[in-house]
Amino acid sequence: MLTIGRISILIFLLASAGCSPGDSPRFRAGSPKLLKQDTTVPLSRVLRVRLDRPARLEVRLTDSRGERLLSFKQKLKRHDVPLLGLRARDRVTVVVTAIDGAGRAKSTPQHFRVGALPERFPIIDVLANEPDLMEPGLLFFPVELVSDDERVPWMVAVDESREPVWIWEAPHEYGVVRMHDSGSLYAVSETVAWEISPLGEVLGQWGEKRQKPASSKVFVETEVGSLHHELLPMPDAQRFLALSKRVVKVDDYPCSYTQPTKSCGSARIEDTMLVQFNREGDVLLKWSMTDRLDTFRIGYDALDKIKDGERDWSHGNAAIPMPGGGFLISIRHQDALVALNDDGDIRWILSDPSGWHPDFEDLLLEPVGEDFRWSYHQHGPVFDDDGILWLFDNGNEGGTPYTGKSAHIRSRVVAYDIDEEAGTVAQVAEFSETATGQMYSRALGNSFVMPTTGNVMGVYGMPTDQDGEPHAAFDFGSRAARMVEWTLNGELASDFRVRSDRDVEPKGWRSYRAVHANSLYPAGVETWLE
Repeated sequence: MLTIGRISILIFLLASAGCSPGDSPRFRAGSPKLLKQDTTVPLSRVLRVRLDRPARLEVRLTDSRGERLLSFKQKLKRHDVPLLGLRARDRVTVVVTAIDGAGRAKSTPQHFRVGALPERFPIIDVLANEPDLMEPGLLFFPVELVSDDERVPWMVAVDESREPVWIWEAPHEYGVVRMHDSGSLYAVSETVAWEISPLGEVLGQWGEKRQKPASSKVFVETEVGSLHHELLPMPDAQRFLALSKRVVKVDDYPCSYTQPTKSCGSARIEDTMLVQFNREGDVLLKWSMTDRLDTFRIGYDALDKIKDGERDWSHGNAAIPMPGGGFLISIRHQDALVALNDDGDIRWILSDPSGWHPDFEDLLLEPVGEDFRWSYHQHGPVFDDDGILWLFDNGNEGGTPYTGKSAHIRSRVVAYDIDEEAGTVAQVAEFSETATGQMYSRALGNSFVMPTTGNVMGVYGMPTDQDGEPHAAFDFGSRAARMVEWTLNGELASDFRVRSDRDVEPKGWRSYRAVHANSLYPAGVETWLE
């Protein structure tokens, strides 16, 4: 039994520890505190919260986008809370609540103004925006200034109004960025794979040679070769799918698009390899396309010389898992999508059949239906939940060296239904009408199906004209990216342009791929309030 004396002693001890029976957590002096602005992420801030004991946090953010609650379950004495998803120059109010088993403590409201967009940042023109039709959430995409002598790369996230709510001044050009449920961003650049926090901190890097600004503590040496174009974390983020390359010497190779069946002798060609590795750096597979495809067959651009004179035979630009197992690889300069089973053997090839060696005849899918058109120099394939294959068909030349070029070239998003057992493919959807008509993007781009609405996104990474007129006619920089969202019945839900003024940046801006994300925070952290 506790006597009055013992109770007094207990109260004294608890008070000495900075708390009393039933006390709520307490904020230490000067807490919560906004840390100094990081100029590489000018639309983000960090709020440091220091407590007298471990507690979890709830942070209420109010700004022009609405009101949301951020819930952090980990009990800590010190929290550094990232404040993300903010619009430039917006006024933000923050209230922090610390919670433990004894109770809760609520901070007084703090107000701050978000930083401005940087001077050298692209202009975003919203050409169509139908909120009732659009997919909720964010679009992530990289943009890079087109220039001969400098690089100005940004990673960007825009909200449903297509306003930037997160930007990062990246140290390198990142072609693709993916947001994982853990809150990490994954990208590939400078031949290595990167894991990045939304505050621009390099959390991990994998490759054969470390690239700055990654520290030696986060770099994992991995014998995957020179990574490029693709980095896809598996759902557990413990394994990664990527593309690598090597140079292979072949005895026979064409040297003319007008005589593509004539050999000009030996050549050194760039091979695409599908690679998979884990976080520890173990290489789980490495499959070569020159070991599986006809190295004598070429598509347009396959005679381009790169680096030390190698011919750009394959130009692999995407890799994704197949429904039910295996992988699909996009080989741009073969105008081909190649499906591999779990053992690396070819299951089928989606490609214009012209120029293929007879040995591949049984692997080529046969088109069915009157509206069918082949894709050329495609980017960004993806399977939807029904197994339909979507991709961005750049449409380069509208044919192959074995059939000749087409007079009318345009880019589109196309969907194919593949019957693997019958060995056939049917075209089941096509989207190409934007707010300014049809367009052509010679390079870059992707497509994907939105998770909630089923809408389709098409990314035109680098068109140079609009309505048949060069961008200079509109006083734009020569390149400008376009990102277009359609409903499945073809209604235009959203269309925006990423560009420059011609007198400011004459060559404009380009983008590679865009991806959708529900939030800038890990799954379960952010809740929007009514």
